[in-house]
Amino acid sequence: MGSPVPGRVRTVILHTDPGFRTNNLLTLRVNLPSAVYTTDLQRSSFYRDLLDRLAQMPGVVSAGLTMTMPLQPTGNHSWTMFVRGDRPIPPTPEGLPTVAFAYVTPGYFQALGIPLIRGRAMTEEDNLRRPRQQSSVSPLPAASSTTMNR
Repeated sequence: MGSPVPGRVRTVILHTDPGFRTNNLLTLRVNLPSAVYTTDLQRSSFYRDLLDRLAQMPGVVSAGLTMTMPLQPTGNHSWTMFVRGDRPIPPTPEGLPTVAFAYVTPGYFQALGIPLIRGRAMTEEDNLRRPRQQSSVSPLPAASSTTMNR
């Protein structure tokens, strides 16, 4: 059970820009039954078809998919961070730094109104299964926050 948020804190939260669009946005959670969708190919086909159908609906400007919505816990989706460079990353009391991640589809950032500051947008060609040497687009794009970039 959650605790009530005091009025002043609630007002500050409601009037803080989260960095993504919050109006005219529909979100939903889809859990596929593992007995029916037994392979990665079946699951990815379902999500690709769902995204195609959503994008064709009247009034839809853009559509995207992700594992985790912004500002929600990422669960067990994190990597230990190792960076090559001239400055070592010192361990914290909790251990080596980690970075949370979520897989997204190309339309995700546009649907949330998150602008591309530098680099290129993702395309359908960007996926983890494509051979690196055969792709005209390399390396795979990654998105990061301004804070992480610092």
